[in-house]
Amino acid sequence: RWYVQHIPHDLWDYDIPNPPILARVGGRKVVMHAGKDGWMYMMDAATGATIRRSDAFVPQENMWVPPDAKGILMRPGIFGGANWPPSSFSPQTGLMYIPARDRVNMATVNESAEFEAGKLFTGGSFPAIRDRPPTGLLAAVDPATGKVKWQAPTPTWTWSGTLATAGGLVFMGESNGWIRAYDATDGKVLWSFFCGAGVDGSPVTYELDGRQYIAVPAGGIRYAQLKGNAILIFALPSTGR
Repeated sequence: RWYVQHIPHDLWDYDIPNPPILARVGGRKVVMHAGKDGWMYMMDAATGATIRRSDAFVPQENMWVPPDAKGILMRPGIFGGANWPPSSFSPQTGLMYIPARDRVNMATVNESAEFEAGKLFTGGSFPAIRDRPPTGLLAAVDPATGKVKWQAPTPTWTWSGTLATAGGLVFMGESNGWIRAYDATDGKVLWSFFCGAGVDGSPVTYELDGRQYIAVPAGGIRYAQLKGNAILIFALPSTGR
């Protein structure tokens, strides 16, 4: 029916793996999408017409500088911005909650690199910068205005998705083993729990016998500091029903 290309002639691996979100904003049915480039895009769901691009939700340096053999500092790097961990949207607050990364790297081109079928081919390399370790943050973006409402930094980068609940909470895990609940309106941390392994999967919520629960995997992907093999389940406070 339609398509939109956010990054024409992409030389920076700014592909768009973050799952799109369908919602109503200002009475209009829209598709919202957070990019690895550090911006959130909002499009008309029926036509694909771009409505707006948000302010940057992560720091940006050397955007659109083509990589070369010497190397170009790239921020957000290829692992930065909004990668595959899903964002979430709350109709109550009208905000989109993006799990984001600030991962600076060098982008280099190797002219002699040759493609081999079945093997990873990048045509260069993207090493991290030793004295600039990756960090993460939870960004709340207002799609109605494109403004970043608030940001909550994390000590390490995060590969967990976000979960916004009707109770005014946003849950997000961290690769250092913590899961946290944030106030959806201002980003204040309201609760934290150490899971023993990288919380690099997305939390989910469900109801059983009138009680609400939060479940999250703690296993750690290859980028995690801590490895494990567990699913943790938490019960929200009872309402007395």
